[in-house]
Amino acid sequence: MLGRVDGIKGYHDVTRYPEARLIPGLVLFRWDAPMFFANAELFHDRALDAVAASPTPVRWLVVAAEPVTSVDVTAADMLADLDETLREAGIELCFAEMKDP
Repeated sequence: MLGRVDGIKGYHDVTRYPEARLIPGLVLFRWDAPMFFANAELFHDRALDAVAASPTPVRWLVVAAEPVTSVDVTAADMLADLDETLREAGIELCFAEMKDP
């Protein structure tokens, strides 16, 4: 999970910066690996854990995906399932900083 830290530009890992401020209603979740069959379930579980750990009700889960270099078909299927689960809970799933194409 990412939050804002006074005096440092951008958003930063809350485990490294426990004083980081979270944005109410928003979970910023960074994934630092490709998404593929071997880690798709882990991504799914960690994303839902991040939503559950939010101190305020979540309306948006934004995946900071700049480090994601690829998504295979297993991970794409998982993302579709995750999107449906979140949508049923009233949470919008979004991605930021995706690589082209």
